[in-house]
Amino acid sequence: MPRASQSIVYKNLAGICAGIRGPGRVAKVSQVVVANGFNNLASFAISLHAARELGPEQFGQVGLVLAIVSVGVVFLDSGVSIALVREYNTDADRERRALLVGGVLKAKLLQVILLAALAYPLAHLLRYFLPVLNNPDILTAGIVSAALLSLWTSVRSLEQARRDYSTFTRYIYLFGGLRFGVYGITLVLGKITPMSVILCLYLVPLALLLFYTVVLRERTALRIHRIDLAPEARALWAAARYGSWVAGATLFLSLFSRVPLLVLARRSTARELGLYSAALTFVAGFGLIWDAISTVIVPEVSALQTAQARLRFRALLLNKLFLMFTILASAVGACMFAQGFLLGPAYQGSVAIFFILGSSTAVCMCISVNNNLVHAYGIPQTMTYMNLGRLILLGCVVCLWPHPNAINVAIIWGLTMLAGDTGLYLYISRRISADRASLAVAITG
Repeated sequence: MPRASQSIVYKNLAGICAGIRGPGRVAKVSQVVVANGFNNLASFAISLHAARELGPEQFGQVGLVLAIVSVGVVFLDSGVSIALVREYNTDADRERRALLVGGVLKAKLLQVILLAALAYPLAHLLRYFLPVLNNPDILTAGIVSAALLSLWTSVRSLEQARRDYSTFTRYIYLFGGLRFGVYGITLVLGKITPMSVILCLYLVPLALLLFYTVVLRERTALRIHRIDLAPEARALWAAARYGSWVAGATLFLSLFSRVPLLVLARRSTARELGLYSAALTFVAGFGLIWDAISTVIVPEVSALQTAQARLRFRALLLNKLFLMFTILASAVGACMFAQGFLLGPAYQGSVAIFFILGSSTAVCMCISVNNNLVHAYGIPQTMTYMNLGRLILLGCVVCLWPHPNAINVAIIWGLTMLAGDTGLYLYISRRISADRASLAVAITG
């Protein structure tokens, strides 16, 4: 497309892109980012202290259970929380909104009750696949924590749907504060164990928080009226269908991130598992940066319904890409220094593992900013297919690898991660080229 034509298009689109930004949005995003930062700080500080107290072998068990919690909550939620936000805001009828909220919260609460009853038998079943976890109690706590976290995700989404960001951030601060408080009590009263870490990070804080948010604040939504059960079920089913593609992409990505832990748990030593888990703890810090970026970009991208708007957005991304990469590269360096200083000599081998994982994650984040355009084109299934493809590829390679250890598994994971995001980037670039060609025809015609 000629430069003159691009200039004309970009000038005409200035008003369109300015209109996408709502008043006060930056302030709201900042509130959420700071609150998430506090909650992540609580999780990071507890994990860091537990890693030093437990040592690589025992902390490896904690890392594996946390991986089960992460995968479990994605599977249990199945995209319903994301759909709740969308459906709540597309239907202005108060009664239908109440049916949607009641259906989601009742289903999630029933889910918690069922999994609490089945957690211990499921834990014994999982022990056969994960022999490094010789204590079924820690697995039981992890399964119940996943169910509670799924319910908590829907509670947060409900406040997001209501656009009540004050309550939204207050819940996050409360979650982080309860984590610090429960862990502090544990330090005073007893010895740190893998079980106590899981209790402090998830099970006890979530149980207390959900008693307040669900049982007390949202108790009207839990009332059972026979006449409302069928409409609530239909509302829940509609929400589940809407969120299925996004849930699939998130689930496959979560599984992809945890495959190395499962492989090391079965085919390597407890020390290798612990070193990888420690590196993964620092990689999790990049999630805070990505959450902040996604919070701003995804709503913006969803509003890009024309070729002109998508081209303008792509140009703005390219202008900021170098700055983003510089910030992320600095974060990798800072985390490497912090990891070597904070974890001590026992985790010296974990620094190189983090460099591999952190660098590949930083590069993929830069690519994935552009890949969010799948929402502009309305093709979320491409993200699902991409994550499924690299999950299968990673699983095949690491399972066939002769002698897996933390280093070579990290390299394989990083390369597979980059391959998936690059492939999706190239696919979207073809769409961008088609937009540019159609716009050029419109201007010259």
